[in-house]
Amino acid sequence: MEDKTFIWTPELVTKFLEARFENEWLFQKKKQPWKEFYSILLESGFPEEMTIDHVRKKWSYTYDMYKIAKKTKNKSWKYYKLFEKNLEISKALEKYSSWNNEWRLKLISCISETKQFKLDFQTMWMTVEKSLRLENLPIDCFIQDLKGLWHHLRMTFQRKHRCKLRNGTGGADSWPLYETMLSYYQKFEPSYLAWMESDSTSKFIGEQKKTKKLCLYNERKENCTEEFQWSKDLTESFIQIRLQNDWLFRERKWAWNDLKKIMAEEYDFPTVLSGRELCKKWASTYSEYQRAKATNNKNWVYFTLFELYLGEGSMNPIIDWQEEWVFNLISSRTDLRHLFRFTKDHIKGWREVERKLRNIGIPINHSLLNISEIWVYLLKTFKWKQKFAKQGLLNEQWPYYDAMASYYNLEQEYMLDKTKEVRVEVEVLPLEDEYEDDMKLLDLKQLLQVKPERECAALCRSCYNEPGCLNVFQKDDDGVELAYKLKLIGGIQVDQSDSLPSQICLNCSNQLENAYKFRRKCQEIDRQLRHNCVEDRIKVEHITEANEGNASDMHERRASNESDSCPNNFLISIDKKPNVKEVKTDKQNLIKKKRRPRKMIYRYWKVCEICGKHTSNLVAHMDMHTAGKAYECDLCDKKFKYKSGLLLHKSTHNATPRKTCEVCGKTFHVLAQYRRHFAYHANERKFSCDACGKRFNSMEILKVHQRIHTDERPFPCPECGKTFRTAGCVSRHKRIVHKSSKTK
Repeated sequence: MEDKTFIWTPELVTKFLEARFENEWLFQKKKQPWKEFYSILLESGFPEEMTIDHVRKKWSYTYDMYKIAKKTKNKSWKYYKLFEKNLEISKALEKYSSWNNEWRLKLISCISETKQFKLDFQTMWMTVEKSLRLENLPIDCFIQDLKGLWHHLRMTFQRKHRCKLRNGTGGADSWPLYETMLSYYQKFEPSYLAWMESDSTSKFIGEQKKTKKLCLYNERKENCTEEFQWSKDLTESFIQIRLQNDWLFRERKWAWNDLKKIMAEEYDFPTVLSGRELCKKWASTYSEYQRAKATNNKNWVYFTLFELYLGEGSMNPIIDWQEEWVFNLISSRTDLRHLFRFTKDHIKGWREVERKLRNIGIPINHSLLNISEIWVYLLKTFKWKQKFAKQGLLNEQWPYYDAMASYYNLEQEYMLDKTKEVRVEVEVLPLEDEYEDDMKLLDLKQLLQVKPERECAALCRSCYNEPGCLNVFQKDDDGVELAYKLKLIGGIQVDQSDSLPSQICLNCSNQLENAYKFRRKCQEIDRQLRHNCVEDRIKVEHITEANEGNASDMHERRASNESDSCPNNFLISIDKKPNVKEVKTDKQNLIKKKRRPRKMIYRYWKVCEICGKHTSNLVAHMDMHTAGKAYECDLCDKKFKYKSGLLLHKSTHNATPRKTCEVCGKTFHVLAQYRRHFAYHANERKFSCDACGKRFNSMEILKVHQRIHTDERPFPCPECGKTFRTAGCVSRHKRIVHKSSKTK
């Protein structure tokens, strides 16, 4: 009954929450300091009817409501802004708690000094790092926090300055760094300070967004009918502009829209191109350069252009690092690899790597700002080197190959041990899937195959009644295995990797041999009959115009008789009229023309015993019904289901490609792939949709597009039954939806 005597009012709840956020330090020292907090509330004027249970329950209930509002993005909840304001500040304070006000003042002064020299973004931060490290920056103050701490200081000043302008409170009284930040803004960013002091900031932002949208809409409207094609000269100009303006991408990763403006204003590039298209073009071109660099292919079209800018390593992040310290970075990252496995936030891990390098005594000219980017560069380079080393195409030795290989082997061993504990067959994906060879996945699958706990007894594979005495994988006098005969006659797939019996009894072996011989005999007799039928050609006699009617009747009877003599109507004549042409002269004489061979229709006579289809090449057709991969490459032991896939794969082992694209320099080993690739450069768009008139480069893309109009979804998911328009959508659906459900 005492609980019901106290009622929370909205004013009292607001006052309670403010007091809770002000005394956050209590809850950082202890897990349950509710008694101390309750005494503080009573001293602040809260009613005595309120108990500790009231305080605890009210906080837990309100905090749960904030979580729900955060998930649903319900910003209209009355305490949402209060929680957002205080909780975000507390997280930032915990993250940068090692930086005291003294070192924060030094950071602001260093940034102010470098702003005077008007350096680019990357050089400015490297200069700030050097100046702080020369002043003996404590090890607890990490270089990784410089950019985030500066952003936190800017946001704190913006909040304090607006509170001072609105209410007259705040400023230097509540924040000791206020005056220093105010002088920085007055000196270097007065326009931003004026924007903060303006009354109509929200209106100003809204007008800016509207004008940007209008400009983008007008540009798209003007250029919707234009088409753009990449030529060799345009690609060279684009590469040169991108490398010259690399400072844009050091300041922020996505700067393609700014580069687009520079290309349009200074170099008269068409405005049809979007930032996303420029990004795709650069990614494909730069990957081709990496391939050419790894294989030492100096004949690539743009190799000299890239080497002109990147030969000295201007975009290489380890160009300023000594080889000894690169090895130290790799060893530190390898020793602390457990910190990067169980979380997506790798900031704590990189802080420990930085601490270890600074304890060793890393030189000041070795910047620690971008050690994560250096690690990504080392990983990508190792993937390329490993791939081409396996194929025997690596021409130069990379000094860090062995160190990175040891790290990679440790990660693979960890994944293998993890899968053995779970006892589930999984695929161990590498860190960079796009640079990994498919053979590695196949080898890992074979290593990770889980053996069954109980194996079958050594009984006959065919009847399972008598003990087996003959191995199905042994060959007879003709060099044919019993496993092949079982597959051909009985439709049984026998594999050495399974745990099923691999023996067969004598009785079943004799029956199998008789059935195989009978099948071979029928095939040989049928082949002889058809061969004799082909040799009997239909003879066409030359006749005159006077006897045309009689000759035609005679020919029809003769053709019908001969077709009756041919088994299964194997060869049938197309033209029922005699093959004679007549030309009338002045004397009405008939001139006989040369005889023409008759066009014959070939009837597919080979019938598949599994699906019943008629085919001309039964051996190639049977590959569709096989479960395994029968065609194996002699060079890399890679296996394929179809012979055509093996032929395409063997062409990749040839070091010299058969064809090189004249536009982008991409190499191809198969001419059909080159023709399909060049169709995109030609951009002819020969195939048009009948429903909407949209045009495409190939018939395959048009067929996929037409499914939008017909709502055809021929590809179902085997697990949930949901249908899709393409097979790629099914694989993506299985990878995203069903993989997450399996892990749970």
